[in-house]
This record gives sequence, C-alpha cells and structure tokens, in this order.
Amino acid sequence: MKVAYIYILLKNSSVGVVRKVLDQEVALRKLNNDDFEIIVLSTEKESSDKNLRFVKYGLSSFPMCTNFMYIFAKYYLINKSIKISSYDKVIIRYVGADLSGVFFMKKHRNVIFEVHAIEADEFKSKIQYTNSLIKKLIRSFRLVQELTFRRAIFKRAYGFITMSDEIVRGLNKIVKGKINAKTIANGIDTSRIKKTGFSTFDGNHLKVVFIGSRPDSWHGIDRLVKSVNSFLSQFPEKKIELHFIGGISINDIDVDISEIKDSIIFHDLKYGNELDDIMEKMHIAVGPLALYRKKLNDVSALKTCEYTARGIPFFQAFNDPNLFSVDSNFKFYKIFPNNDSIIDFSEIYEFMETIQKRKIEILNYMENYTKKHLDWTVKLNLYIDFASKASAKLLFLLIYVAELMRL
Repeated sequence: MKVAYIYILLKNSSVGVVRKVLDQEVALRKLNNDDFEIIVLSTEKESSDKNLRFVKYGLSSFPMCTNFMYIFAKYYLINKSIKISSYDKVIIRYVGADLSGVFFMKKHRNVIFEVHAIEADEFKSKIQYTNSLIKKLIRSFRLVQELTFRRAIFKRAYGFITMSDEIVRGLNKIVKGKINAKTIANGIDTSRIKKTGFSTFDGNHLKVVFIGSRPDSWHGIDRLVKSVNSFLSQFPEKKIELHFIGGISINDIDVDISEIKDSIIFHDLKYGNELDDIMEKMHIAVGPLALYRKKLNDVSALKTCEYTARGIPFFQAFNDPNLFSVDSNFKFYKIFPNNDSIIDFSEIYEFMETIQKRKIEILNYMENYTKKHLDWTVKLNLYIDFASKASAKLLFLLIYVAELMRL
C-alpha cells in the first residue's frame, strides 16, 4: 500500500503537532513500511529521505501572502502543492472550512478527514478568551467561514478519523446523518521519550508540571492557579510549586497570583536533556483542565501519551480514550470534573501518597501500557487498516495539515 502523509509547516506551528509527525516517521521505520511516505509542506526547505520528504510551498516570496491564503483558501494551497488526483484515498487533518474547501471536495471525492475537535466550538472559545482585537476579528471571520461551509465539505467526505466517539456524534449532527468514522487516539514514539519517572514525594512539598506550547483557554491554567491558591490558603503549612514548560508566561495567567508568585516557575520551551532534567524532579503532571470551554469532554491529548511514557502520574479534567484500557488496580492518573470548579488538592496529595507506596510497580505498568497501547507503530497500523478498507486499490494519499499559526 502506497501512502503519502502530507504536513503543512510554518515556524510557529504547534510544537506538539510537529513532534507528532516526526514520531510517526520513526514508527514507519520500525514497521519497515516503504510504502508510507510523510511529506512536509514547508516554507523554508526541500529535502528527501526514505519515509520523510520536505516540499517547499508558498504562493510568493511574501510570507503574509501565504498566511492569507492559509486563512482564507487553505485547500487551494493543498491543491497547488500536491497532485491529489494521483491517489486513490486522501486523509486530511481537518483545519477548518473555507470556500476553497467546497470546490476541493467537489473535485476530490476520495477524502477522509482526521478531526481533533469541533472547529466552530474551538473558534468560539478562542474568541472569548483572547484580548487581541485583531485575533478576535480574524477568528470571528474564520468562525463564519466554518459555520457557512463545513457541512458542504463534510457531506462529500468519504470518511473520518476522530480522536473520540464524542467528536463522531458532533460530526453526525453537522452532516445531519451517520458518517463513516473510526476513532483512533493520539500516539507517541516510545523510543524517543526518556523514562524519567517521578521524584520521591514526602507528603508535603508537591511539584506540579504542565507542558504546553501555548496558553490555549481549554488548558485551564487559570483554574489550576485558582485551585492552588485555594488549597494553600487552607493549608499554609503545605508547599506547592507550579512549573510551566513551553510558550507560557506570567502574562498568560489572568488570575491573581500575588500569594503564590514565588512558587510559579516558567521554563520556556525545553527539549532533550534539559526537559528530562526538569521532569525527573517533578511529582505529578497536568493535562487540560477546561475542555468544556470548547464543548468537549472525551478527547485524546498528546500530553497524556507523553506523561504516561515518561512514567509520571498526572491529573486532568476529561476522558481520554487512550486510558480506557488501564487496569483500575494500576491507575496512574486522576480525573476531575470538566467544569470551572476548584480542584481539591487534598485529593491530589492523597493520590500521590498512594502512588508513592507502589512506585516501582506503577512505573513498570506505565511502561508496558505505553508500548502496548500508545506507540505510533500500533496507531499507524489502525490508520492503514481504515484507509485500506476504504479503497479496493493499494494507493492513497494521507495529507496532514498542521496548524500554521496561532490565529
């Protein structure tokens, strides 16, 4: 089966999404699948390797022109860069609707969309929680595009790969019918992630870490800080450190931090050994805490995969399909309600004390679980199987369109 996996990349693309494609390329090498090729559409370089090829794209030498086309005619960009008609099936990571998408889908009826959220709800959340007037205007226009053109695009799709069954139900409502869909949660390259584990917890001093390339509203950073504030006001003898790794700064926290300012540490983006050194000193990690802001409760997060692969327990406020197979006797995560309520850190302290007592067996279980359920070698076989069933022929195209910008 010949597969091309195409990914559009700009300098400020989400770090997690970029990492995802590179992890998938490693998985292909492990699978020894010469028929699956990842193509990265880049504004900067061209190169070619066994499973990974960079193709330079853009409409002119002016970056703003390409950015403009991405916002208002992204499917035109895809069509100009790739000869879609050469392939039997196309899988596109959905990046929103526009008029060019309608014409694209009328011409190409062999498309399977990979959908991570209901895009309109995500735009609404971004509009509500940004203070930038320019971003509000651009996102509002993109929301209008989404609501205007999405059904015309979706109803012509052959099928969908989604991150949860909840998203499937949302797509059914948009299309006003039952779609052909397969739920495949996110994955990770287990060989890339160091098993840093977690630091010994003394029952008093808790080190909490959040990894995020940018401060999206559904991460619930404000909820996290409010909850720490509330807990420490009741138990001043306790100590909590909040570590933020990624594109998050003090300006992104819209709640009062005066009482705990000295306990919040910002690390910027970290990779490799620098990231490992920080993570091995932590006790517990944090996943998204406010997905209700984009009307989601069941979704697959890359953070879940990385935390599990590292061997660090975590808490979050949503249901992740990647965790549905976890043995309740070895539960290494804690889930809180997906709303704006204060998170009770007393429960997190109790959870960590329980985990600490079984540290070795929990770490071993997390490592085995990651290899069995989360590795991209497992996930990509599901992609290939779904696409194979969608076509009698052995040739199709997988297009992966990453988020190009923070708008």
